[in-house]
Formats: sequence, structure tokens, C-alpha cells
Amino acid sequence: MATYFGKNWEASYLSGIAAGKATKTNHLGYVAAFPIPELIYNINAYTLGAQSVNPDVKVSVVWSNTWYDPTTERQAAISLLDKARTS
Repeated sequence: MATYFGKNWEASYLSGIAAGKATKTNHLGYVAAFPIPELIYNINAYTLGAQSVNPDVKVSVVWSNTWYDPTTERQAAISLLDKARTS
């Protein structure tokens, strides 16, 4: 018996590359559940991926503090959009 945990930070890095190339404002957002190591290294990988193609990119993180709450997560995403619009 063993467990397996994929290297999901690799997918986050690739997502960051896509976002870094696509952004027109150099501001990216990330909604995360809790500040635990697994999520932090995904955020770091996303940021490094974005900065690998666009060194001027900044990533803002909003913690939802829930594993599943669509209303809270939607509000977190809206707050990131509002922040990007005012920057």
C-alpha cells in the first residue's frame, strides 16, 4: 500500500505561463482556500510561470478560508477583478 500525490505545481506553472502571456494589465489574481503548504507552492509555481514570460506580472491572492463555498469564492474573485480595474 502506498499513496500517490501528483506534482500539481507543474500544472500551476504552466497555467501561470498562459496567464502571463495573456494579461494586458500585468495583474493576475489567485483565489485560494487556506494558506497551507500545498496551496502556497501552487501559488508560487503559478507566479513563477507567469513571471517567466512576463517579468512585470504581479499576482494578488485572496484567501477564501473555505474548501467549498461558491458565494465566498465568487466574492473573492470579484474583489480581485475590482482590484485589477482600479490598478
